[in-house]
Amino acid sequence: MLDQARDSGVGPCALWALIDQRKLKSTREGETDTHYGEMIIPELIRIASDRFGDGGQFDLKALRFWGQLWLLLDAIDEAEQTAIAISAFPLGQRDRTDKILVLKLLTLVDSKRKLSPELGDYVGEIYSQLWSIYTPDQERGDRQQIDELRKQSKVESS
Repeated sequence: MLDQARDSGVGPCALWALIDQRKLKSTREGETDTHYGEMIIPELIRIASDRFGDGGQFDLKALRFWGQLWLLLDAIDEAEQTAIAISAFPLGQRDRTDKILVLKLLTLVDSKRKLSPELGDYVGEIYSQLWSIYTPDQERGDRQQIDELRKQSKVESS
């Protein structure tokens, strides 16, 4: 898997698919070898992070895949960079799913370390924009995932 990840022709979508399939296979087969994950995940993050750079060279579509990859790998710094890069695109280019992805990325970061006050406020603003009145059925899982991460960040900051 690491050899495939190191191939410069493998983009963020393929990296995400490669890692996601490995995790699904491990879950299906009931593997509990956390040592394997502890060894390979940091190396995958390093490889992908080197390729990602500051993220400024990617279009919105590629950033979406990078964001999904960082969520899968729990890559905190990269998740924050990607959320900021996605948010820098004009509103007309971003949609509701982009807001949800940014919210997931930033709440992941906040669950591991404190966000800057500006980003913390931004998280609250996006959350209110999305779900202050109503949560569509197809977004309930996303909201639940985000709510769990927000609870973790509140517990850790207490």
